[in-house]
Order: sequence, then C-alpha cells, then structure tokens
Amino acid sequence: MSQIFVFVDHTNGAVAKTASELLTLARSIGQAHAVIAGTSSDLDAAVPVLNKFGASSITLLESGEINNHPSSAIAVALADLAQSKGARAILLPSTARGKEIAGRLAVRLESGIITDAIAVTPELVSTQSVFGGSTLVHAHVSRGIPVITIRPNAIEPVEAPGSATIEKVAISATIT
Repeated sequence: MSQIFVFVDHTNGAVAKTASELLTLARSIGQAHAVIAGTSSDLDAAVPVLNKFGASSITLLESGEINNHPSSAIAVALADLAQSKGARAILLPSTARGKEIAGRLAVRLESGIITDAIAVTPELVSTQSVFGGSTLVHAHVSRGIPVITIRPNAIEPVEAPGSATIEKVAISATIT
C-alpha cells in the first residue's frame, strides 16, 4: 500500500486537531505516514495522538530550531523526505502555515498543488467547495507528488489505534 504523508502541525508537541482529520483521510487512501518537525520531546508528546488515529509510521524531522524558522526549512526537509521515501501524496492542514509550507513544497517538488480540499478519493481526486458551497469542483494533480491542503473540520476524525514505527531524521534549519 502506498504512503500518504501527513504533515502534523503542533505546538510544543501538542498536536493540532487537524492532524487527526488528516490521518483519518490518509488511512482511507493509503498508509498514513505522519511527519512532525521539532525535537524528540515534541515527538514524545505527539506519539500517543498519532498512534490513536492510525499513523502506520512517524518521521521526526529533528531540529531544535526548525519551528523558529520560516516555513521554507520545513518544506525543504519534507520534500527531501517525500522523494526519498516515495510518498504517493502529501496532505497538510489548510491553515496559513500549512498553505505556506504546501506552496513551497510544491515548487521544490515541481508538483501540482490543490488547496482547501474537503475530500480526496483513493485515486487522489480532490473535492473543493467553492462559491460559498454552491459548487463542488473535482481536481487531480497531473504532475509530481500531489500536495493537497485539507480544510479544517472537513473530515470527521475516526480513531484507529495502532503502534507506529518511528524514525528520526536530523536536519538543519536553513532558510532557502
């Protein structure tokens, strides 16, 4: 089964609600691979929630400084990881930070990007609600690894307790 990367937004290891939504969606289209940027203590605090919502694997982009830098440092590290691991798609929360990382990530990967999706099929066709919800648009990324931001509260989180494998990747927080 293919890996669907989920960028986990957090504050000092306290996982944002969007992570549970994204993991639920990722499980419906592949193996949920959670990616968190920060320190080992951030990871330790996040693991129970990530396991609770079915992450099959977790990668820590380990740096004590990465969350103090612009989103470009996370985008560079996430792009390198996605390419090396063969991610099928990358899901991020459709927040200001998530969209900034997603835009930079798509450029770095030379991939297409879809923002504010409310659903994604196993074929990676996304659904967006536009014009105040009066119209639904279906879109598909035709080049590269799809980078898709998901609108908060669009997916109902569903628990799927498990025990993820954990990998730590040391990175440098450089601005590019």
